[in-house]
Amino acid sequence: GPEDIFGVFGTCWYYRLDAYKCVKKGGDVCFAVAGENRYPVIFGGGPAWTFDEQSGQYYLHSFRSAQPDLNWRNPEVVPAMHNVLRFWLDRGVDGFRIDVVNMVMKHPVLADNPPNPRWREGMPDLGRFLQVNNRNYPDVFDAVRGMRRVIDEYEGRMLVGEVYGRAEEVAGY
Repeated sequence: GPEDIFGVFGTCWYYRLDAYKCVKKGGDVCFAVAGENRYPVIFGGGPAWTFDEQSGQYYLHSFRSAQPDLNWRNPEVVPAMHNVLRFWLDRGVDGFRIDVVNMVMKHPVLADNPPNPRWREGMPDLGRFLQVNNRNYPDVFDAVRGMRRVIDEYEGRMLVGEVYGRAEEVAGY
């Protein structure tokens, strides 16, 4: 059940599943213990889960396969990423632009994105599912506030994030 997946993801720096827990269907989705999550690759399409031969596991990537999604629910990831910000701030950078910051948090068990009832054959595949569990997930605001607190440790520094979605989704940023 979902607890099994959360236990697996809770110890990972990125989202990964053993091959026996993941069965590819239709080339673009992964059925995990909790079911198909329907998370798209944002640029270029294709599967968001890629099999890594060396580890024998699938890993999640919202963009390029060379960019696995970090598991921001792992309690080791957050302070490590905050320390990356501090590393550069200590060296004098004025701030950061964080790409797609609205996608750092995902549903705790990577629950399905539901089908988009307005999607029709011939429309772009990216719109096939409503991205409610992989984008602008409610606790992303806590993650952004944590980054902001790090920036506020340094006088005169800035943080800007790239976000997208409907106006009501991005208004909270």
